Amino acid sequence: MKIISIELYGIDELFQEPDFDPFDPECRCESGIADLYNQTKNISRKEEFQIELNLPGDAAQAKTKEAIEEAINRYCDVKITHSEREIQEIRHQGVRDMGWASVISILLLLGSFLVTQLTFLPEVIKYLLATGAGIIAWVALWPPLDSIFYEWSPYRQTKLRYEQIKSGQVILSYRESMRDNPNGEG
Repeated sequence: MKIISIELYGIDELFQEPDFDPFDPECRCESGIADLYNQTKNISRKEEFQIELNLPGDAAQAKTKEAIEEAINRYCDVKITHSEREIQEIRHQGVRDMGWASVISILLLLGSFLVTQLTFLPEVIKYLLATGAGIIAWVALWPPLDSIFYEWSPYRQTKLRYEQIKSGQVILSYRESMRDNPNGEG
């Protein structure tokens, strides 16, 4: 079982992005949950894992393991719901756009057919007009097709990643805070 270890200097860093201090070599640049999200990208969605939150010893009584698990689950639920809404909105927009794109494409293809029936135009001109109309028809169809089939995929990946995070088992570990004691002396 894989262990994802997140070192925090306070439980508040789990969800809030800490102030970045480039002079502090131990300073976090992102929230713990963002770090966790990024680390789960390297784990198969079917693989079980544990989330080890390494906290300073003075944080031992701040929050219980159950409260932290509930907070992570609530956070993931919000992100999952947001992703589901985005997926629905993108697909709905794609279906809505497909209507006008289909009308434009049908008109262009009909025009393309009619151009090929004109006898007074040279064959080269008929070919160029018919081919151009066909290309423009596909260009008109591409954005709605992209929305319906592909554009929502990153949101699905996000949803699956947060579902994976929810399935992780939380482990709390405590250390002596290096920030409170910069010399590392006990």
